[in-house]
Amino acid sequence: MRSTGLLDVVFDSKLALGIAGAAAVAVGVYGVVLWQRPAEAPADAPAKAGSWNDPVGPGLLRSASPAAPAFDMQVPRDANIAVDALGHLVPDLALRKLMDGFLVKSKPSDRQAMLAQLRQFVTGRLRQPAAGEADHLAIAYDAYLQEEARMVASERFSAPDPGGLSDQQVQHLLAWQHDRARLRERMLGATVAAAWFTEEDVNCTDALNEWEKQLAPPGDDDSAEQFNRRRWGDTLARRRNDNAQACAAQIARSIAPHG
Repeated sequence: MRSTGLLDVVFDSKLALGIAGAAAVAVGVYGVVLWQRPAEAPADAPAKAGSWNDPVGPGLLRSASPAAPAFDMQVPRDANIAVDALGHLVPDLALRKLMDGFLVKSKPSDRQAMLAQLRQFVTGRLRQPAAGEADHLAIAYDAYLQEEARMVASERFSAPDPGGLSDQQVQHLLAWQHDRARLRERMLGATVAAAWFTEEDVNCTDALNEWEKQLAPPGDDDSAEQFNRRRWGDTLARRRNDNAQACAAQIARSIAPHG
């Protein structure tokens, strides 16, 4: 599903980046999930990928057809979709939250109807060229979520010890982060992927790298790590473990099935 050349060009060349702060992750999370990949991915329909977003706000978008499912994620009637000075779409976190309300929170059986409602909603709120860009992005994001769900369906889940992730588990989480980031860039374009996901991914990756550092004895040439361990001792280890566990929980929430 590599159909985002147009999006990549449009957003990378014309859009203004509107990157908001990433969602904070909780500390000390128990029962997080990790993966061990089987030899073959199942061919069944994918599980729904989850999201970190809450419902968008008050108000109700009416269905375009009596047969379509009612949209109960509470999109505000005055939802503001950002555009730049030239009228191009700005793919900020508010836009991701809006699209998640339609696509991530809906039941799998309602997905196509909700995509149609989302497309109608964004094109009804915007003028060209932003209207066409938002419409293309809605289609691309729906396709990405389905592909991400297929990736999730190929994973086998197990709970780590809350006392600390193993080196193998850390490597697996880092590999997942890397593979999913590549998928996002390929299907959504580099600008949208960066605006919507990079900051939270970077924070999570940093936490995993810090815990991986904690698992190994400091090298003779790593004077900073030796100093930190002498100064902070168990406090440093606990903080690193808490952050790594919170990162694992963040990934678990992002791939949890909804609907």
